[in-house]
Amino acid sequence: MIIDEDGTTHHGITVCNVPVGSYGFVSRYLGKRLKRIIAGYRRISSLLDPGRWPNPEIPSRQMLWILLLICLQSMGDYWLRHLRPDHTADFARGIDDELHTRLNLYLGVDTVRWSDIARERMRLPIRYRGCGLRQAKDRRHGQFVGAMVQSVMQIG
Repeated sequence: MIIDEDGTTHHGITVCNVPVGSYGFVSRYLGKRLKRIIAGYRRISSLLDPGRWPNPEIPSRQMLWILLLICLQSMGDYWLRHLRPDHTADFARGIDDELHTRLNLYLGVDTVRWSDIARERMRLPIRYRGCGLRQAKDRRHGQFVGAMVQSVMQIG
């Protein structure tokens, strides 16, 4: 149970770290998770800040890029797979916004000024000469359907 400042009560429980209950309970729970994920992103960025380690023997930009590509962009996938897409829209948007901020720091340029085709190319897999960066708001539907298909296959 979560009680807001205005006295509104949201009921629910967590099962295997997945919130089950009213929409308010799920959104408040995901909001807390999002804050923890963002705090982790910021900690990693501060520890591996390219301005902090200008020595060429320490490839901090490369390390940050690999972390972003392999680890950071998939940190919220567990909840995207286990919760309906209409519950995870704000959560996915928050992850995408923070990853975009991290990407600008890692690259040292502002990608907002890039053309639409350049930003779309970032989504392509690396084997198609893209960057392999897919947004959580785009993946959330596929993640949920994939989890549902795996669950149905186990039941049947």
